Amino acid sequence: MDQLAVRERLTRDQPTQYQQQLLEANRLARQGEGDRAYARYAAFASTLTESGEWHHAITVYRIALTLTELPVGIRRELHQRLARLYGLIGFEVDADAHASLAHQE
Repeated sequence: MDQLAVRERLTRDQPTQYQQQLLEANRLARQGEGDRAYARYAAFASTLTESGEWHHAITVYRIALTLTELPVGIRRELHQRLARLYGLIGFEVDADAHASLAHQE
C-alpha cells in the first residue's frame, strides 16, 4: 500500500479534531439543521482563521454558503468574512467579488 493510501485510510479511520468538526457540521447540514450546521462551520472556520490557516477557513466558509436555507443576514456575513480573508491573502478580485455579493444579499 502506498503512502497516500495509508494516510487516507488513517484519516478515514481516525479523523483529526478538525476533520471531526467538519464531519459533524456536514451531518447537521444533511439532516436539515442549517442553523446548527452554520454555527459549527463558523466556529470551525474561526478556529482555522485564528491559527493562520486562512486557505482552509475559506474552504469551510465556501462550504457553509452551499446551505440553501441560510437566512440572508448569515449569507451576507459569510460573504463579508470571505472578502476579508481573500484580502488577507492578496486575492483582491475574490475579495471584491465577495464584498459585492455581501451588499447584494
